[in-house]
Amino acid sequence: MGYAPKELLKDGRLLEVAKKLNILSEDDLLAAVGYGGLAVHGILTRLVEFHKEEIKEKTPLDVSQMLSALKRPANGGRKSKSSHGVLVEGESGLMVRLARCCNPIPGDPITGYVTRGRGVSVHRTDCPNVLADTDITRMIEVSWDVGLDKQYKVELEIVCNDRSGILANVLAVPTEMKINIHSINANPNRNTKTSTILLGLDVNSSTQVKQIITRLRRVKDVYSVVRKMGSNANM
Repeated sequence: MGYAPKELLKDGRLLEVAKKLNILSEDDLLAAVGYGGLAVHGILTRLVEFHKEEIKEKTPLDVSQMLSALKRPANGGRKSKSSHGVLVEGESGLMVRLARCCNPIPGDPITGYVTRGRGVSVHRTDCPNVLADTDITRMIEVSWDVGLDKQYKVELEIVCNDRSGILANVLAVPTEMKINIHSINANPNRNTKTSTILLGLDVNSSTQVKQIITRLRRVKDVYSVVRKMGSNANM
């Protein structure tokens, strides 16, 4: 789960978990895990919750202070340029970054997440990282403020029949739409006689993504086309 054991298993921490579960002692808790009465993952989740609460108490996050710091002019008084065409609570000039875990693009419903030392991270509202995070104090309202001249990267996953010429048929669609292809990776699935094509595109909005997905689904022997989340799981 990405944590060092010494961070989670501090003195008395297992006893705290035991009390939460109405178990009398640490030994009884460990015994319950040992004979299968309690799932290890459930205990780890409780330990992570206690660890996060401890960190929050020691270093409270002041969202308003962090945003104020981001608004200060940098580089000798010159106002910082708004990043990626996103407004944070209606304010321009704040440096933000688009989260790689979900790769939001204009037209996607988005939410902001205030991070320590990295400003505001912008996620799709359906991003698994956002849905899994329970600290709503870090969430902040953001909105798109861009024209159609900026390019954003997306990746489509296409499952199709593994036949000769299918790749050329697929690539013809973005070419006809004058959409730039920045990456492509095709892998055959011998057991199912299908291929999975990962197609990286430069687009200007979610509307354009929907249009190309619709056209790709009409290609003969294409079975499914979906937009992928990013590969980076960090907030």
